[in-house]
Amino acid sequence: MATPVHDDIRSHGFRKWYERQLVRSHVHLVLLLCTVAALGAVEAFPAAGGNRLLMALSLLVAAAIGAWALRRYLWLLMRAEALANQATCPQCQAYARWQVEGTGPAAADGDGEATLQACCRGCGSRWQIHL
Repeated sequence: MATPVHDDIRSHGFRKWYERQLVRSHVHLVLLLCTVAALGAVEAFPAAGGNRLLMALSLLVAAAIGAWALRRYLWLLMRAEALANQATCPQCQAYARWQVEGTGPAAADGDGEATLQACCRGCGSRWQIHL
């Protein structure tokens, strides 16, 4: 069974996939910074009377968006870095010069990691990359 990561790397290549992952993760970082700015803007305007509920609701929504953006940023960045750390051929030490041959099986109990079967384009060495 092919994973989305497997399909993306196979169709675009590892370097382009890695670049896209970094851009996607940093878009979430920008969203987080915009959320912090929105929180500051809401705080800058004093709420009078009935607007306190609206201000509290705005703060709650901005905090929820910020938490989601931070979590997504870290998840995308850590996944890209985990794959990048395994992208060097163990035989010839070529970085990111491999192609996906298939996916490896996860453990039968569902707790195991999925893997990619990588083949170096330079020397033909094969190894597994853990997702």
